[in-house]
Amino acid sequence: MTMDINELRINLRNKNVPESCYSLNGLDYITGGDSYVLEFCSDFWYVFYFERGEKYDLRRFIHENEACREIYERILSDHSWQH
Repeated sequence: MTMDINELRINLRNKNVPESCYSLNGLDYITGGDSYVLEFCSDFWYVFYFERGEKYDLRRFIHENEACREIYERILSDHSWQH
């Protein structure tokens, strides 16, 4: 399955994932709460979990598709956002 950031956003909305659970622009997480983050910086895509001011489980990707699939899978496997 190929996925870019726009498709990722649509897929997350279709799954009813609250937008407070993730940041797809790499900036919101700094002022927001704990969340999954997709960030593009210096020719690489980064996926990590941001909690209490720290980055956890950081992975770096060359391709947008791989990064989008990674964050999508992480979010869906974390059931804490489902009530």
